[in-house]
Amino acid sequence: MTGRQWTLVVGYAALTFLFGGVAGLVVGGLVVAGAMVLRLPRRLFWIASVVCMAIAPIALIVQGLPGTPVAGPGFGTRHMAAHVMVALSMATAGWAGLSELADAPR
Repeated sequence: MTGRQWTLVVGYAALTFLFGGVAGLVVGGLVVAGAMVLRLPRRLFWIASVVCMAIAPIALIVQGLPGTPVAGPGFGTRHMAAHVMVALSMATAGWAGLSELADAPR
């Protein structure tokens, strides 16, 4: 691996840990393993990002919309599936974008 790729992997892992805690670090490790070990194409990560973001509102609706015009304080904690889908979408889009930057000419 080149220096740019090492910087990408370490920086991505640090960012996923910063924004997602231990679970984010695990997701980041899985994304990096998929890209580096399994050699999954970058396009697949972009597609995964779009699919996860498209599933998020469906998960929100399935778990139930608020009965009042204003969502209460427990609304977010009762809808973790949508939260997880958005986080996965951001993680895969982040990797795809950063890997494009790492492969770009200087």
